[in-house]
Amino acid sequence: MMQGEANVDERLKKLLDDQLLSSGKAALIRGVDRRTFQSWVDRGLISAVTKTPLGHPLYRQGDVMAVVAPKKGRPTIVDVDALEEIMRRIEALEQALERTRQ
Repeated sequence: MMQGEANVDERLKKLLDDQLLSSGKAALIRGVDRRTFQSWVDRGLISAVTKTPLGHPLYRQGDVMAVVAPKKGRPTIVDVDALEEIMRRIEALEQALERTRQ
């Protein structure tokens, strides 16, 4: 990989990491129930970085992906590439839905 490509990859990763997610989307990309995600918040494994105007918490995608929560005594294995593809598909679907509403 050339130096310029590496810089683009790093910038793209930073943009993805900085994307803000609702607790519902965060739970979805991690493949857990919303209650499970909320238990992570309650246990201090992750914290909201800001809130929506209505007061709903928002979480950095990079923070969400970095959470390693035990599952029956074993660490959770996360396929980051697969989850990022899911996020891209969700975003495309949301954009398509928004266009149909206009």
